[in-house]
Amino acid sequence: DADEDLELSETLISDIADIVALHRQQIDEFMQLLQQEMEVLETCIDESDEPRIEQYVESLDRVLDIKVTASTQLQRMVAAFKANHMLPADGDGDGDGDDGGAER
Repeated sequence: DADEDLELSETLISDIADIVALHRQQIDEFMQLLQQEMEVLETCIDESDEPRIEQYVESLDRVLDIKVTASTQLQRMVAAFKANHMLPADGDGDGDGDDGGAER
C-alpha cells in the first residue's frame, strides 16, 4: 500500500543518510589520525637520535584500535542496511544461495 511504500522510502533515506554521515565523520577522524601518525613517525623514528620505539608502538596500537572500532561500526551499519533494504547476494530474493535458475 502507498503508506507502507512511503514509510519504507523514508526509512531507506534515513538509513542511508545515517551511513553517509558516519562515513563522512570517520573520514574526518581518519584524516586527523593520519596527521597524528605522521607526527609520531617523524618525532619517534625519523628525527630522533635514539628511536623511541615504545612510544611509537603504543601510539600505533592506539591508532589501530580506533581505526578497527570505527571500521567495524560502519561495517555493521552497512550490513544492517543491506539486510533491511537489499536483496540477498544470490540475487533472487529467497536467500537460498542459488540464482533461481534451472539446475545444470
